[in-house]
Amino acid sequence: MAHTVSDQKRIARDADVNAEDIARQTATVREDLEFAGEVVDIWNSRLAAGRELFLSPTIRAAIFARKPYLTFYCPACHVTGRVDLREIDRHRGTSITSLIPALSCRRCVPNAPFARLTGLEGAAGDERPRNLDIEAMMIVRDARSAAIRQRREEE
Repeated sequence: MAHTVSDQKRIARDADVNAEDIARQTATVREDLEFAGEVVDIWNSRLAAGRELFLSPTIRAAIFARKPYLTFYCPACHVTGRVDLREIDRHRGTSITSLIPALSCRRCVPNAPFARLTGLEGAAGDERPRNLDIEAMMIVRDARSAAIRQRREEE
């Protein structure tokens, strides 16, 4: 929402001048959201079936799929855990499986086995249907606003 006249003019100008660019970016982000959901679902199903994992989703893919909670357990003491990937200080392009050493049990020291991942989950009670068009539009809008803010700070 624009707060000043200059912001309103900028938004109107962007809508006129960059409409094709915005539409292309939104379509690309929508495809990324769909693909991230598919990758996470495939990874979860293979993990649950005990099958070999040929791929590992990234932190960004888990967040895009709206399944930001990684569940795991210690095979030695059977303590389970859950970590919110949005709170981890790692690059968003990092593979989920690269987090295993950091998630390993602290209670089983000195010979703690590596943690075993059990899946990616969404927030409890968050079963509302997704509107990928709106989500993509919001992501593009936020990214464009951040780029504009960064340009203003550099000036």
